[in-house]
Amino acid sequence: MSSVPDTPPASLTSEMRFTVIDSRSTISFVATAGSLKPLVAACSHNPNSLDEFLRALALYDDQLAADVQGGLAIFDEHITDETPERIGQLFAGHAAHVSAVFRVLDERSREESFRAVRGGLILFNLKARRIVQVHNNVLKVRRRDRGRVRQGGVPVEGELYAYALPPEWSLVP
Repeated sequence: MSSVPDTPPASLTSEMRFTVIDSRSTISFVATAGSLKPLVAACSHNPNSLDEFLRALALYDDQLAADVQGGLAIFDEHITDETPERIGQLFAGHAAHVSAVFRVLDERSREESFRAVRGGLILFNLKARRIVQVHNNVLKVRRRDRGRVRQGGVPVEGELYAYALPPEWSLVP
């Protein structure tokens, strides 16, 4: 019997760090614990790349997908090959965690991408077809589940989705 609930308690406003790894890059961001289910549902589409993952995510939570895409655009605009020192500035002065969307470009950003926040840390390894619950004390990850579609950050009345992870996907632990 797991101590992780099926749904986050209404009073809990925990955030989780989510790190997504594909064959070309790694990104990391912090979002509400309620974002976990749509992120897992996106994996049910068997995405091979971050772009495919975000397109699948938009079917379940368009605002979260847009926030991640927008955060990456801002990151890419400010941190370039000509300004690599700016990635250090992103992490400077953040005692608890960095909530901005960022790409893993060096050892410091890799460390940050593996730093759990209050609700935990979940890795989505698209190339290995693996969801790793490094630290999760908020919401139980299920191989198959259902949820409410969100548009513009708001649940859509009567719009539900169901997902089932393909057999090649593993959940750790």
